[in-house]
Amino acid sequence: MPLTFLHTADLHLGKTFNFVEGDAGAGLRQKRLDAVTRLADLAAEHHAAFVLIAGDTFDSPTVDDRVLIQACERFKQFAVPVYILPGNHDPDAGPGSGSVWRRKAFVDHQPDNLHVLADPAPVRVDGHDAVILPAPLRYKSVAGDPTAHLTADLGRDLPGVTDRTFRIGLAHGSVVDFGANPDGVPGNLAPDRADRAGIDYLALGDWHGQKIVNPRTAYAGAPEPTGFRDNGAGSALVVTLGAHRTPPAIHPLPVTTTRWLRKEAELTTPDDLSELAAWFDQLDRPTDTLVRLDTRGGLPLTHLQTLEALLDTQSHRLLHLRRRGPGVHAQPTEDEIDALAPDGYLREAVAELRAAARAEGDDARAAADALHLLHRLQAETTTPRA
Repeated sequence: MPLTFLHTADLHLGKTFNFVEGDAGAGLRQKRLDAVTRLADLAAEHHAAFVLIAGDTFDSPTVDDRVLIQACERFKQFAVPVYILPGNHDPDAGPGSGSVWRRKAFVDHQPDNLHVLADPAPVRVDGHDAVILPAPLRYKSVAGDPTAHLTADLGRDLPGVTDRTFRIGLAHGSVVDFGANPDGVPGNLAPDRADRAGIDYLALGDWHGQKIVNPRTAYAGAPEPTGFRDNGAGSALVVTLGAHRTPPAIHPLPVTTTRWLRKEAELTTPDDLSELAAWFDQLDRPTDTLVRLDTRGGLPLTHLQTLEALLDTQSHRLLHLRRRGPGVHAQPTEDEIDALAPDGYLREAVAELRAAARAEGDDARAAADALHLLHRLQAETTTPRA
């Protein structure tokens, strides 16, 4: 009879986002824990017989005890077994290794339905005609293919296993070098491992985006994105195995509550500034949205002040605003220059800064920034106090 299960990976619970500080960073870490609850709901909704987590459940072996205990409490919400594979961020090298899976806070709170597959031996799935073939990682850096032991004979000698028993592989690694060239540079995993080993479905983790490698091999992707790369992160996979050796049915399920958006803006006119403001205004769920804003260009001093006010507001409105790119430099108008220094030594200095700002290179940017600062100081000293 058909067998349905949920495949996820790369939860990275306890991940510290160094570029997101304060409450926003804490909020991101909380959302990753909340994703476990959403996965439990999806497993129940789709009548999954069990759940597979293909590595990197935790971001490191040194995550806080609170993260471990909070995670265990959420894993109790699953009505079915959950099988976890140690990945390169949470490897298990055995007793005394500092493994997150052997820490007292985890062992004392590990629920009965949570099974850590730290041994590469095959595991029968209770109550179902299926066997899991795990390829756990013992260390953060692994030489060779951790799935090399997944052969066509592995697990066939277990009691009750027949030729019709579903064979499900569980591994963590890369079938290609996703960072360098996702289309051609080999990774450490054999992409045809499922066919070689007679595996009905090979559940993979490590690549944070969702990717169907071949009809029997897939990356579920991280349920919550970990960066601004648009790679299809934010989902899990519900997998159904049917008739013997027919390809599985693989369906993505949205999980994430956060959105990681990239926006490029070249700002040279007031209209450009208005378009950027309109783009921010149309964002729904801003408190769940992170934006990486890459800016370039040049604006008059008054418009630069408007831009800074806009971005200051958005940094409070959004979950996080990350500013990147060359930035927008000051291009003061003649009237603005005259207003900064009508006469005297300051006017001579402003004239020199203006000339430098019209040149090219780092000195021009520094001069433009100095003019911008003068304009801000002037505005602060001339604005009447309430």
